[in-house]
Amino acid sequence: GGGRAEPSAIDSLLARILAGEVFRSTLGGVLVAVRNAEILIGREPARISAAPVAVGEEPLLWDSRFRISAPAGSTVVPAGPRCPKPEKALPAFVLAGLPAVTLPDGCAVLPHFQPHVGVSVRLGERFRL
Repeated sequence: GGGRAEPSAIDSLLARILAGEVFRSTLGGVLVAVRNAEILIGREPARISAAPVAVGEEPLLWDSRFRISAPAGSTVVPAGPRCPKPEKALPAFVLAGLPAVTLPDGCAVLPHFQPHVGVSVRLGERFRL
């Protein structure tokens, strides 16, 4: 999420998970949802700027997480209710933390799920993967 969580907050979150609680909580820019033996972790959507970011000639580092390549003149925003939906069902908060690319011709794509010629997304260098 980009923020640093206090060790005591991490310990508290872990204790709730181990106790079998069902909950949603934020921690350091991350939203954690625990339900039905699942732990879902995604970017806290409220921490992502909704302003469109223009893609230039070089790849764009969006939300300090994803390096996006797209035709110049494309814009990137957080995926939201008006963006195309992936075939795989995702919780709304997870989808809202992913980038949506609008191409110069107006076509919108979710590069994580909808391959499109000239559009790619990968993790930024800070993840060191």
